[in-house]
Amino acid sequence: MPVVPGHQDICADFMKNYWEYYHSLLDYKEHPTEKTKETLYNKFDQIFVPDKKYAQLNTCIKRTVKNKEQLLVVLDNPAIPLHNNSSELGARQKARKRDISYHTMTQKGLKIQDAWMTIVQTGKKLGIDIYSYIKNVVNNKPKSLVEKIYLSANG
Repeated sequence: MPVVPGHQDICADFMKNYWEYYHSLLDYKEHPTEKTKETLYNKFDQIFVPDKKYAQLNTCIKRTVKNKEQLLVVLDNPAIPLHNNSSELGARQKARKRDISYHTMTQKGLKIQDAWMTIVQTGKKLGIDIYSYIKNVVNNKPKSLVEKIYLSANG
């Protein structure tokens, strides 16, 4: 974030336009039309224009413009997500665990930790009560959870 007041204003204006554009892309995903697609494609060039007064922002804008085609692939395929937050959050979970615990003592411990973190994250994504899962495993009744996972995944 900039510390120079003039740069703060430039950044704030840019971010306002950026988020308005992002929300327009989200709206487009819900109701895609050829006219909106063309409008959004052209609006990109209006938003991502370097400002001669703020070099650091210019660097970011130039990098974004180089990736325009990849960033706007959603205009050709509205089913594509606009962000990778799901993937990022999955990786972040592992990093948080590492920050808290530092590391495991053995390779076997690492494998067990990874397996349980995967089970917990999968349970969260599928809306499965992980405590019930653990209880079923401990009580040697995992079949009901396996069926529930299968049904959740295959609708």
